[in-house]
Amino acid sequence: MTRRRRWLLLVAAGFLAAGGLAPAAWADEPGSGTPDPVAVAGTTGTASRTEVATDRTASGATCGDYSLPVTLKPGRTERYQIFARMCSKSGFTDRPVQLLLHGGTYNHAYWDWPYQPENYNYVKYATDAGYVTLDVDRLGYGYSDRPLVDADIDFESNAWVAHQVVQYLRAGGLGTPFDQVALVGHSLGSGTAFTEAGRYRDVDALVISGGIHNVNYVELFGQAGFYPASLDPKFKGKVGLANTYLTTVPGARCRTFYYAPDVDPKVCDVDEQYKDSFTGGETVGLPIVFTRPTPSNQVTAPVLLALGRHDKFTCFKPNILEPDCAAPGSNAYDEAKYYPKAKSYELYIQPHSGHNNNLHVGAKDWFAKANSWIDEQLGRAPQPGRNDS
Repeated sequence: MTRRRRWLLLVAAGFLAAGGLAPAAWADEPGSGTPDPVAVAGTTGTASRTEVATDRTASGATCGDYSLPVTLKPGRTERYQIFARMCSKSGFTDRPVQLLLHGGTYNHAYWDWPYQPENYNYVKYATDAGYVTLDVDRLGYGYSDRPLVDADIDFESNAWVAHQVVQYLRAGGLGTPFDQVALVGHSLGSGTAFTEAGRYRDVDALVISGGIHNVNYVELFGQAGFYPASLDPKFKGKVGLANTYLTTVPGARCRTFYYAPDVDPKVCDVDEQYKDSFTGGETVGLPIVFTRPTPSNQVTAPVLLALGRHDKFTCFKPNILEPDCAAPGSNAYDEAKYYPKAKSYELYIQPHSGHNNNLHVGAKDWFAKANSWIDEQLGRAPQPGRNDS
């Protein structure tokens, strides 16, 4: 490993946020009442149902688990399987879908949180609001395949994989076609989201949480509580010594991803149980993707950027030692210039939150903002079953 690559791994690791999964609360048997996947033209392969998951949704929605064949890059023929959980409380036809992309060291559980789902479960909130959600494990995470050469999993390949998932949704590969797709990404997943939306321009709305160009490098260096996943007992047999997968050192997640005054300590405990790894290719690419103006400058969909007010990874102005994204002069207000072609752009500063927007005490404020904003962009009336309290 070169000195530059080692430096990039250390710098990038601090920014990443939301293995095996711990068992969650069990709901109905998976797949009951969900559409059957079908072969359709214009997709990489044919989706299928899967029973690989040992956890179940905590959202209270009707959900089905699917496996989607994808390729890592355009022109390649080797196929990998992406795990995707599709959920709804009001049927799967004639309604929009939200495609959810988690961050680094997380997996689909970030959006479908098992602890106090009434407070922290985004899938519950979105399905209450009348949406279908497709909550995926990105390639190299959770129940999805982990390619042996994880350096190949970078932002461009992640965007290509996400584009293939969008094609499955639009073409009806999961049993029903979706005319409207909102792409929602968190942290490292936000880099994948704006790369996908800029490269392929195939989504109707783009929601970014915990992801910004020009990040707080003081915190990146100071919070590098990461080490090779091959040394962690949780990932024994899942990643080899030759891989560059990383994960958080035991006990580091609460200080790394949260603002202490606004987090339930039990959330941190659950977070440790559900932690995942992230890839070397993503790590090396992070300082580049979250600095360069392209491809976010090619995004034409409307954009919502949501930042936790006390997200120490994203905001370093005006006081680098006391990050406050809402402060006058914060670099959060500079982000609009990276989306010059967006149909519209809005910044939302989430009170009572650090980096993990979904998992602080102010989570429901952010859930309400995201879903009402998507309603507006897609021309939907707010659903009567939604609880914004």
